[in-house]
Amino acid sequence: MLSSSSIQFLTRKEVNIEKWNECISNAANGLIYSYSFYLDAICDNWDAFVINDYEAVMPLPWRRKAGIKYLYAPPFIQQLGVTGSHTIFYEEDLLRQIEKLFRYGDIFFNYSHSLNSIPAAGKTNFILNLNQPFSEIELGFSNVLKKNLKAAKKTELYTSSYSHQLIIKIFQNKYQERVRHVRDIDYKNFSKLCDQLLSRNMLATKIIQNKEEEILAAVIIAIDNKRIYNLINHITANGRKAMANHVLMCEILKEFSGRNLLFDFEGSDLPGVREFYEYFGPINQPYFHYHFNYLPFPLNLLKK
Repeated sequence: MLSSSSIQFLTRKEVNIEKWNECISNAANGLIYSYSFYLDAICDNWDAFVINDYEAVMPLPWRRKAGIKYLYAPPFIQQLGVTGSHTIFYEEDLLRQIEKLFRYGDIFFNYSHSLNSIPAAGKTNFILNLNQPFSEIELGFSNVLKKNLKAAKKTELYTSSYSHQLIIKIFQNKYQERVRHVRDIDYKNFSKLCDQLLSRNMLATKIIQNKEEEILAAVIIAIDNKRIYNLINHITANGRKAMANHVLMCEILKEFSGRNLLFDFEGSDLPGVREFYEYFGPINQPYFHYHFNYLPFPLNLLKK
């Protein structure tokens, strides 16, 4: 392994975007959240670590409060950390570099980190291999899911695409009281990101309606060269009764089956959501939350 001298800190303006995005696209652990256009759309600010000549990169989303610059977890980004080779640096060196620049922060390291020497908490994330016929995927469905899909056939349900702007608005209206840290500007930024994804043929939407044309469930997915990401998923009370989300997820898996992609459920540690995702027979590929606080006294107490 190389020493920490191979880790270079760059501001956003100093990043070579072409090399950065090439690293994300080519790396086995490259996730959509780390592309420059995704970060530019969602993050208030971001700088970066670049290791050697873009052999590995790590975005550093940051904000400033009371004159203190700190790392934060941007909405609609599940995991970041290092993309590229992990064999060219010590993770302890990486943390030392981070703590020189930031006195406080939260980092969600992606699944490819080992983090044996870092006190990080594992977070649940389910993935399902789509590189198989749908008939093979169905074999992994739980008996509960099979029963619920059968029950859903008793209701006339219709599948179609829908405006991502309207799905985001529906989602915001339902969940803004539960996730108050997600601001109005964050939803606007996410909508602009979806515009970009759509222009790059990296976005799809799907809704389930009943015969009265009531939207029962909706989803926004992003698609890159490795995964399909479940960015937003919404279900109404009537949709829950009709098992609409069971049908919706099943339709997506059927549509993209046979492709060399993973379906990324994006979570979850919430018991009800976790149980629902487990119905589809995925595997858990955890990512890791690392929190640090080196603020001086008494600020370190206020930030707990």
